Amino acid sequence: GEAAFSSLPYAGLVVLDPTDRDPDLDRVLATGIPVATDSSRDDPRILVRIDVPWGEAVRIAFDHLAERGSRMPGLIWPDLATDFSRRLREAQRTWCAERGVRDLAADAEIEGSGPGAAVEWLLDQGADGLFTCVAAHHQVVAAAAKRGLRVGEDLLVATLDEPGFESIFVDPLTTVVVDVPGSIEATVEAFADVIEGRAAGPIVIGSTFSLVERPSTAGRR
Repeated sequence: GEAAFSSLPYAGLVVLDPTDRDPDLDRVLATGIPVATDSSRDDPRILVRIDVPWGEAVRIAFDHLAERGSRMPGLIWPDLATDFSRRLREAQRTWCAERGVRDLAADAEIEGSGPGAAVEWLLDQGADGLFTCVAAHHQVVAAAAKRGLRVGEDLLVATLDEPGFESIFVDPLTTVVVDVPGSIEATVEAFADVIEGRAAGPIVIGSTFSLVERPSTAGRR
């Protein structure tokens, strides 16, 4: 409860990926402990807000897939009550509407069976490009192989990830990389400045994305 949070020996707390009505965030804010969070909640008690423009990741990926020949790209996303999920889905809907493309998106936990079912459903709908915002590397590759689809030619695939993680796979996918280290460093510095009185909150910390192209989006030659 609130008493438990208020007794913690911390000068401030960072709360990541809270849901829209997250009770833990409510309890932390009620204590008066300085808070940094990536919640989009409008609350003056949030002294540092981490504002990652997740929709930009979708636009980067979908533009790239389209440029490489995908006519019906699909999104695999986590259908959660978080700012991360909401921004992904809103950006994908907007991108499809602007281009007159069918809105194809699948919850990564569709029917509670994990991302594999989401991949299969999108392929059943005719998706020829995928942007996965959850860990689904193996499921995508397996589903493509089962259908005789060549990743990078018949099926273009990109993923959203942190720097370096996707590269651990034998055949890494094209990746939209979010600058997590840069955002964390800037957040810690800003939070320390607010806590120690060198700056006044609220402070907004942004983030950037980059595209690492790999053969999974090479397109037909």
